[in-house]
Amino acid sequence: MRKFDTIVKREGKTIVMTTKRIKTSKQEIATFWQDRIESDAISITYKQATTHCWRCGVKKRLDRCHILADALGGEDTPGNFVLLCKHCHFDNPNISNMDVVWDWLKAYQLHEGETFWFQQGLREFHYIYGKTLDEELLTLGYNNRDTFEIAFQKQLQHVTHHFGQPRNNRATVAGAMKLALKSLTTKDEKHD
Repeated sequence: MRKFDTIVKREGKTIVMTTKRIKTSKQEIATFWQDRIESDAISITYKQATTHCWRCGVKKRLDRCHILADALGGEDTPGNFVLLCKHCHFDNPNISNMDVVWDWLKAYQLHEGETFWFQQGLREFHYIYGKTLDEELLTLGYNNRDTFEIAFQKQLQHVTHHFGQPRNNRATVAGAMKLALKSLTTKDEKHD
């Protein structure tokens, strides 16, 4: 097996850390899981499995992410990997029970028409303001999100993301939601 050495200095000592190069391909991982996972366990289809993150659904370069970490005895086999973008890979649970990763992926299952970051913005909105977006909309007299969506898209034109981030973070999305709601209260257009 081909190995790569990394030299690390800790407490004045030089330590050589050896990491193994992953041999399992992305296609082997996708093919292995094609008939083994429930259709509602991840946010993408099999056709997207090698191009889109299994958690957030973003089309990006994907990391081969261990389910059971190499440091915990995980092997270089297709059944021990999922395909995640770099950002989701950092969030992936590193625990010795493989079921936890699937529980985590399933918890982030996207709903039809929603993006991962909109969903995260909804959670952040609820955390910051103590009410769900739908509760706020009902308070304002709106029975659906159609009018809100237009106001929200307008607010997104006035936000930006941090340098190095590929998208708006959850707090930015939640803030845009709050400002969209505020814009609806200043209008007299309460439609169903």
